[in-house]
Amino acid sequence: MSRVLLPPVCNLFHLTRGKLVRKEELLTAVTSILDFASSAESRMTRQLNERKGSYEERRKKAFRNATAPILKAVVDRLAEQWPCEVPTAASVSSVDRVSVYLDLNEIIYKVGPMFKAWYNNLQFFLYLERIGRIISAQPVIQIEVSTPRLHFPSAILSTPIRFVTGNDLFTGAGHTMPNNSAAVVDIDQLVLRKNVASSNDRLRTLVDRLEATAADSKYEKAHVNDLRDSSSALQQSQYQYTLRNCDNIQQDVARHLRVCQMQVGSVYELLVRAVLPQSIQRLYRAVPLWSAWPLHPSGSE
Repeated sequence: MSRVLLPPVCNLFHLTRGKLVRKEELLTAVTSILDFASSAESRMTRQLNERKGSYEERRKKAFRNATAPILKAVVDRLAEQWPCEVPTAASVSSVDRVSVYLDLNEIIYKVGPMFKAWYNNLQFFLYLERIGRIISAQPVIQIEVSTPRLHFPSAILSTPIRFVTGNDLFTGAGHTMPNNSAAVVDIDQLVLRKNVASSNDRLRTLVDRLEATAADSKYEKAHVNDLRDSSSALQQSQYQYTLRNCDNIQQDVARHLRVCQMQVGSVYELLVRAVLPQSIQRLYRAVPLWSAWPLHPSGSE
């Protein structure tokens, strides 16, 4: 009978803290226990004519120099006990002058939860490793799955398609407007008027403003001079063109509208043939949308 593999007993894992001891975290924890105010360095005598800032810095520097080797030794002794769930103070007590600056019980109280978290994480990691070894030792049999082949009856394959494809809708070429109405006005539709007085005070005022703002740039001055020449030529023009009538353009638009109606009608017929038979009669009774379109556009422009 195989032994049941159980996970480590722990109410809460702190996996982000890792599964190995970290000396930098131990050093931070032990350093927080130090008390400068109760140390001998805090009671050092102030020298004659020594500034207060220099005196404070000298005391703190002496305190750091005295405690640095002690802190390093304490951290090393704690790390040497790994892996363990709870470290002991026995090895730490042998550090020279440790009791002068640190309380051993407070050290164990401070670093105890850290060791507990690291130890639980290590046990959980080892548990996963054991599971992995057991799984990797199991034989794996590859299962071959055949691809199914579906056979459709010939009656289904011969059923007509009941949907409209994009190719069905756009089988024919699109219709365009006649050439004589595509933004090009024939010269015969224009009326030439001569000897027409032309005045454009707004354009002249605009050029004057531009000239005032271009006082410091020779390039802008040259541009303003060109604008003034163009404005003068426009003022001297004695010709004006107007449209004779819009009948031809209106006829072209009406003709194009009828062609569009025919195209929409053919698409509608194609849609009707594609739906289910029981819906065809209802669609034929419906009034097509394009039947309400006007054959002649309103207005003359």
